[in-house]
Amino acid sequence: MAKKSNLPYWAEEYVKHIRQHRPKMYKELKQSGELESLALSIQASAKSSYDSLYASSKANGDNDRTADFYATGVVMRQYILLPTEQDVPELGENMDEIAEEPDDAFEPGHLEFLKFMSESTSYHLG
Repeated sequence: MAKKSNLPYWAEEYVKHIRQHRPKMYKELKQSGELESLALSIQASAKSSYDSLYASSKANGDNDRTADFYATGVVMRQYILLPTEQDVPELGENMDEIAEEPDDAFEPGHLEFLKFMSESTSYHLG
């Protein structure tokens, strides 16, 4: 039987995604002890975004199901679904280049991930 995670919903979704689609990143984050803190940081931003998007959708007259579908879809694309290692193998490798990019060049969650990586002293993709 699989172990039940104690992570909140969005953090768990993030961990599941990188475990499957960015296994090298997952392994290195886990070994460095930074996986949970990154996942919890993404959780906070994703939940805040979801709550705002959901409320906005409801205010525009959408029902609960439609508002949830909309907010979930946006949050998944912006915070959870990092590109695969096959599609973008160098994600997070050269933080100097990323620092020169305008903030709007990245999805919010991807930018948060990259900023986290730039502040981390022990994580590197190599």
